[in-house]
Amino acid sequence: MTTGAFAANGQLGINVAAAGVTTPAFQVGMRTRLSDGSEWIYIKASATCNQYDCVAIIDNATCQGMTSTIDLRGVAVGFAQQALTSGSYYWVLTSNPTPPSAPSGVPDSTDNYKVRVAASCAVDAKLATTATAGTLDDTTAGTVARMDGIVITDTNTTSTTSARTFRTAVGGVSWDAV
Repeated sequence: MTTGAFAANGQLGINVAAAGVTTPAFQVGMRTRLSDGSEWIYIKASATCNQYDCVAIIDNATCQGMTSTIDLRGVAVGFAQQALTSGSYYWVLTSNPTPPSAPSGVPDSTDNYKVRVAASCAVDAKLATTATAGTLDDTTAGTVARMDGIVITDTNTTSTTSARTFRTAVGGVSWDAV
């Protein structure tokens, strides 16, 4: 993950790209907004997750890879921008709104952050959970929960799961059982 953004809430020492630690460096559940408009929460991983997985944030304390079964319980949504190791603490992305146009050559949040999606997932399509932990898809067949407020910004043209850039509505993602 590359970002030139910095914490915009006055809190010193926040580095959302820092490696996970086994002793919390911040209060679990603390939220911050970066100068690029993205929003983050400090969380403990309760399961190992791949980089760019969509994660379920449970009680503002722990997270694990999102699945249809987990999402139907009602959880907050986040996006792991680095691989998470169970038992360690990380910053997890919760909102990646389209920021005002950045000057040419200056990365903005839509260039930096990604989410894992299934094969052939289409640009600007409604996304939903899947049975595969951390992976979203543009199909709503079966028992899934639609993820309102998130779209990928380019089509996954590969035949396998891959990470794609995305944007969220201002304020993050909500979910709705389909």
